[in-house]
Amino acid sequence: MNNTWLVRWDTTHERRPAFLRGSDVSHVGPGLTSSVAFRGYLFERGELCVDRPASDSSLVASAYARWQSALFDKLRGGFALAIWDEERRCLVVGRDAMGLIPCFYWWNGRVLVVSPSLDAILSQPDVDARVNRVLVAESVQHLLGSQPVDETYYETIRRLPPAHSFSLREGALSLARYWDPIPPGFAWATEDELSRFTSVLGTAVERCLSVGADSVALSGGFDSVSLAVMAAERHRQGSPLHAVSMRFTDLPCDEGQTQRQVAQALGMPQLMRSLDECLDDDALLEGLLAISRVSPSPVMSMWQPMYDRLLRCAGDLGLSQLIMGTGGDEMFYVNTGYGTDCLAALDLHALWRFCRALQRTWPSSPTSIARYVLWDGAVKAELKRRARSLLGQVSPRTRDLILRRRFRRACPSWFIPFDGDLIGRLERRRIDMRPVEMAPGEGAYVRAMRGLPQSPTFAMELDQTCAWTSQLGFRLLFPYFDRDLVELSLRIPPSQLIAGGRAKAPLRRLVAERLPAVGLPSRKVVFSRLFHTLFRRHGRRAWQALGGPIVLNELGIVDPRGANTMMDTYFDGAGGNGAKAWMMFSTELWLRARTTG
Repeated sequence: MNNTWLVRWDTTHERRPAFLRGSDVSHVGPGLTSSVAFRGYLFERGELCVDRPASDSSLVASAYARWQSALFDKLRGGFALAIWDEERRCLVVGRDAMGLIPCFYWWNGRVLVVSPSLDAILSQPDVDARVNRVLVAESVQHLLGSQPVDETYYETIRRLPPAHSFSLREGALSLARYWDPIPPGFAWATEDELSRFTSVLGTAVERCLSVGADSVALSGGFDSVSLAVMAAERHRQGSPLHAVSMRFTDLPCDEGQTQRQVAQALGMPQLMRSLDECLDDDALLEGLLAISRVSPSPVMSMWQPMYDRLLRCAGDLGLSQLIMGTGGDEMFYVNTGYGTDCLAALDLHALWRFCRALQRTWPSSPTSIARYVLWDGAVKAELKRRARSLLGQVSPRTRDLILRRRFRRACPSWFIPFDGDLIGRLERRRIDMRPVEMAPGEGAYVRAMRGLPQSPTFAMELDQTCAWTSQLGFRLLFPYFDRDLVELSLRIPPSQLIAGGRAKAPLRRLVAERLPAVGLPSRKVVFSRLFHTLFRRHGRRAWQALGGPIVLNELGIVDPRGANTMMDTYFDGAGGNGAKAWMMFSTELWLRARTTG
């Protein structure tokens, strides 16, 4: 918290905002009356300016002098920044295109507090630290994803969404989105653009290397292996990059041999730790508690405490900047909306090709995948969407009544919010969901992909990852979230992503061409069975140590007896939803860490 910036402005009593803290704050302009605060990293710094070495905040000041608020279209990297423009008497705050660096703000109509650190905002005496009970209630039911992207787990603190900026001038705050990779009416990538995919991916990796990447998180999948290949080709100076690997020793999930073969083929020294070395009862409870203390939201992954131990080992080797394969699944898997589009167009050949590609990619039975694609993903989902749309036109009141009843029937027996206000707000969330803006001819596949850059789940994951790794002295770098690569990846036609009969065709071709001697598994490795085994083994003791959902009960969200019964049923292996059990555990632990110390 002490090494990041915080800006505070009482617009009624102060002529200009106060830049209270920050390791990279520059005062510029005549009399040094304008200020720039910056956190993050910038790519292609030479294009921003200046014939002398300069700090990031100085580069931003130079770019702002040339382009004003249009500078966000010029910047590449991960950043959260604030600019006080003394001449225009305006505060400008902005965040990078994919939200790689957090940015939060509190605004009561008079006083603004903004910072990349949620804890820095909470430290201000007039900021209300009340927990957002609506989001907590959705969290324990594993209903994340429907909330507004600007919402946080604190009632009065907002998240600045990715690819957004705001200006505060004369007491009026104005929010605007500055980038949309697939706006309504966009054009699919041309053959020429598709032919440049490897080059654009290489540029994304080179940008990460330019800011000091010294290692690659290497699993045995196509996402991380593709990045490792590109990084090894482009990193020609100094010591080779390290491969940092977690080995899941459970037999169906064990990618250890592939991880070693790739690292050896690329000449990368490798740090590998097995899951068994990084997991015990203390890792789950104490490790998760330590992460929760700095996380802006409940930890979403059970593996995070284990990766914490892996990164500490990497830090002991002097490593600090790790290239991650996060985003590959979201960018290069074809969602089931494509099946809906094929069915609507009566393109049964394309629908069959899609179904067969998933059957060749995923380890589930062909029958279950066919049912998922044809019924759950195509027919059932589209019927629900059209029925809701039709009811909204004919009888909005009937539609709302059906949605309320459906919500109440879906609520588990242990979920018992005591006040009508909370119940009403939860019901309204389903009713007030804004439809995705669509152009004529765009279908279900585009509808799903259009929400990706503004995904609230992604935003929470990136915020908590940044907060956690910063405490370790690590910076994570995400080539698949490079703005220029995202613009191309989201416009690749789905038929091209399954060319050759399997998912992630562009990455499969790249690996086959560059690493012909290394055979990667043809099917995706799924860790769900291992998750259940380990969470049941270690989770029961951790849940008992907590004493059950004490804070969740105090917030009036769950019945402790019913919640404990649900958790015991799951831990006994007698049924239950593992995702809900995890979020119950993680949310209770986060509330303990954040509200009771």
